[in-house]
Amino acid sequence: MIVKLPATHSTNSYMQEVLSKSLPEEGTLVWTPCQTAGRGQCGNAWESEPGKNITCSAVFYPAVNIQEQFLVSEAVSLAVIDFMDLLMPGCRIKWPNDIYYGDFKVAGILIEQNLYGKRIDSCVAGVGININQKKFRSDAPNPLSVSLVTGETYDVELLLPQLQEKLTERMRELKSPCLHQEYMSRLYRNEGFFVFSDESGIFVARICDVQSNGYLVLETDKKEKRCYAFKEVEFVIK
Repeated sequence: MIVKLPATHSTNSYMQEVLSKSLPEEGTLVWTPCQTAGRGQCGNAWESEPGKNITCSAVFYPAVNIQEQFLVSEAVSLAVIDFMDLLMPGCRIKWPNDIYYGDFKVAGILIEQNLYGKRIDSCVAGVGININQKKFRSDAPNPLSVSLVTGETYDVELLLPQLQEKLTERMRELKSPCLHQEYMSRLYRNEGFFVFSDESGIFVARICDVQSNGYLVLETDKKEKRCYAFKEVEFVIK
């Protein structure tokens, strides 16, 4: 089921409100052409010009334990990559789950998980994809849209069933032994040494792995292994 809202403050917040009162069918997707208070990771705002982009949220019931919660992030990230491959092949996942084309951000993901005991009872996967927007007014350093790359203009509403299909397919693969391998293969800057920064300063390292808890494992050019939670390390992008 796909539900269109003429306008809403946040599709994630809307879906969480629905979940608090009912049990929508798995894979149900809500979207709006006008999101007035979109949210990104760690409370960041998500800019979207009305009518130009995909701003949506889908609900799933993954039934995985807390220790496996990053599988959901991997699955949703790969679903968005699958979808982007239909429009603009060559996108990568910037750890943990931003979607980049080259060194530019074209999509963002916000996953909110609701726990029951030690298991994930439900999750809301929010996806924002820059489709037709040409100008960005926020202080985001490197935004990009599909249209800016391809030169095409898209009917956003007609794209949604394809995105929903990709999300549903990938969420069915949560227990697949290949999921993590695929995630690693589509990571941004997953081969070679690059510049990173942490609280101690600038350093050069390569990506070794992403642990099941979502921590990024790096190896510096001095053969030192380092492990980071989200926001503890940044890619240095010129």
